Amino acid sequence: MRHFAASMIVCALLAGGIYAANEISVTTSIKVSKGNYDLSRSVGGNQIDMSGVNVSSLIQDIGTGAHELIVVATDVTTNGYAYCRMLTTNATYYVDIGPQGASTNLLPFIRLYAGETAVFRLHPTNAVYAQASGGTVSLEWTVIEN
Repeated sequence: MRHFAASMIVCALLAGGIYAANEISVTTSIKVSKGNYDLSRSVGGNQIDMSGVNVSSLIQDIGTGAHELIVVATDVTTNGYAYCRMLTTNATYYVDIGPQGASTNLLPFIRLYAGETAVFRLHPTNAVYAQASGGTVSLEWTVIEN
């Protein structure tokens, strides 16, 4: 049995220029049970200040050809936390996500299969790219300004 859950809640008070501390809350948990092996980890209550006010959220189709730049709205000037989810339901497809190397090749560090999610903090200024394994896949991608 494989179980992974990650959630991210953004509670920014954007109206009227009033901001509270700890606007971002990140909770991560993982549970593995196979044979005689059991693992259960949960980290919750990570509170992070959001110094910016912008969020970029979209669903982007990713193809199998050359890796593609994942679009982030220009209003997000400093990358913060990212949430991504593979929306495509074909269980044989996956999407690789990562930076572009010096020779312009994809350096994948995340792989998502159908329905899987990931939450992580991005490097503040580096762009992120993606490439699908087969067919065109849909990737939900949200970036919260740092």
